[in-house]
Amino acid sequence: MREDPKKLLILDFDGTLVDSMGPFADLAASLIKEVSDLDFNQAREAYLKTSGLPFAEQLKLIFPGKDHVSLSQRFEKQKMESYLDYPVYPEALTILGSLREKGLKLAISSNNAQAFVEEYLAHHRALSDYIDLTLGYSDGFSKGVKHFDRALDHFNLEVREACYMGDSLHDGREAFKYGLDFVARLGTFQKEDFESQSIPVVAYDYEGAKEFLCKSFY
Repeated sequence: MREDPKKLLILDFDGTLVDSMGPFADLAASLIKEVSDLDFNQAREAYLKTSGLPFAEQLKLIFPGKDHVSLSQRFEKQKMESYLDYPVYPEALTILGSLREKGLKLAISSNNAQAFVEEYLAHHRALSDYIDLTLGYSDGFSKGVKHFDRALDHFNLEVREACYMGDSLHDGREAFKYGLDFVARLGTFQKEDFESQSIPVVAYDYEGAKEFLCKSFY
């Protein structure tokens, strides 16, 4: 058996569990294009490069020193219009089921509002049946340190007993700063992107996550 068996997998939501990043990027690009000189492709790239943060925080990075509160509000409102229709990645359900059978706890960490994540789960019972803890955004309570602290405290675990899975460079950086092993779901970014940013990755995608985490039990 490994010296420090994993007992908890914390999962990012959009782009990791839910196939939503493509539509989100298109929506963000259309809105950003309205208030800048960026064309659609440039705006889309800017959104993806800063993904993993709340959209309001992304805009601060894309447009330093400018206030785009109304743009952020429009994005949050419009993205919810068809959000419940976005599917859960099929491979996520398969692998999460296997991990639950091994006794691993599963938590969601999202920068969507808490109530909205819970609404999505209520419409997607195949996913919600596997989830032990749901953490959404609320008044500065966001992905990263605050969510990690809450998850570990909830399950009474140490950092070495948990692992984080996400699809963005920001997710990887947050895991590294906190000391969590990081699994990268490829799609929004590729393996080369994580390597170019020197982000430590213990495994890629759901099959890699299963292989890495199941070593804990033998």
